[in-house]
Amino acid sequence: KYTITLEPESVGGTVPKSIINSWFSGSKTFTETVAPGDELPKKILRLNIPDNAPEGSVIIKLSIKKSVTGGAEELISTQTLDFAVKRTGLIRGAVC
Repeated sequence: KYTITLEPESVGGTVPKSIINSWFSGSKTFTETVAPGDELPKKILRLNIPDNAPEGSVIIKLSIKKSVTGGAEELISTQTLDFAVKRTGLIRGAVC
């Protein structure tokens, strides 16, 4: 059984952590039992970014833990996801 915890990073990103937290659609924790050899993609993150969202960089840290004997969890990996929120439109597209 694996648990993935998602947390916005406050260092390096330009969009405030409180705003990013409001974009999460659902839980910031994903838990699932994965069978050996299972290579199907899992949807661990859903963001609902509003049309009026501020432009900037968004960094989300993932902590991946595996359940071990006795109910404890062992940290097996940490990763970061980097996103850029940008506006595109008719006028900006014509100017660029």
